[in-house]
Amino acid sequence: NSFQIKRAHYLLGRVLLKSGRRQEAEKELSVARDLQTQSLESSRQEVSDILSQVTQSGGVGSAPSQVTKTDDSGGDEGSVLLIEESVLDTQEAQRFSGVKKSLREIVAQAYHNLGVIAAQQNQLGEALAQFDLAAEFKPDLPGLERNRGLLAFRAGQFDKAAVALAPHLKTNPQDTLVRRMLGVSYYLTRDFRQAVATLKPLELKINDDPELAYTYGVSLVQIADHQTAALVFSRLAGARPKDGQARFYSGQGFM
Repeated sequence: NSFQIKRAHYLLGRVLLKSGRRQEAEKELSVARDLQTQSLESSRQEVSDILSQVTQSGGVGSAPSQVTKTDDSGGDEGSVLLIEESVLDTQEAQRFSGVKKSLREIVAQAYHNLGVIAAQQNQLGEALAQFDLAAEFKPDLPGLERNRGLLAFRAGQFDKAAVALAPHLKTNPQDTLVRRMLGVSYYLTRDFRQAVATLKPLELKINDDPELAYTYGVSLVQIADHQTAALVFSRLAGARPKDGQARFYSGQGFM
């Protein structure tokens, strides 16, 4: 989608910049900026179109259906006008409900984009605040919970990361990065049973990351599954006999 394309250009630009290839980097970053501008302009146009429809239709409150005059004195002077508002019919109510839904999604996208911009500038606290606002308007905005969880993890807010990443992993079980971060988040918040359940699908490949293998093994120890934990630490040491870090984590796990 457009966000992923924009993000790809941005990341490529950053990599090229760090590699000293400034001219190529500026080209990629320029594309990312242009796509960002187009995205914001598109959102503005959607808002303008919707508001235009509402204005043309006379707004939600439409015109009063009836004006009744009451005059206790019998004359026109000092009379009181009672305005009886018309009730929206079902079709009209559904239309305005759709307008409200569209506006909420546009606002959520706007906050999400602001969060992405803040994250790109390494302003993690600001980015999380913008993602939280986006969630208030549309909690199921595609990509929001994943981004929210990854940033919370980077910011060291592991409880918040777990809350955001868990539903995403449930619908996207193949997302290995999220699975790793969620497992570590559970471990660091001492929810060892959930840490084991989350990391278990990675058990056969977990030796590629000694620190993660240690996290998984210790979580097994904490739920008293010592036999499986011993196997994890044994496999870690055996699979990487010349890796000092792997043997260190394996020994620490046995301890």
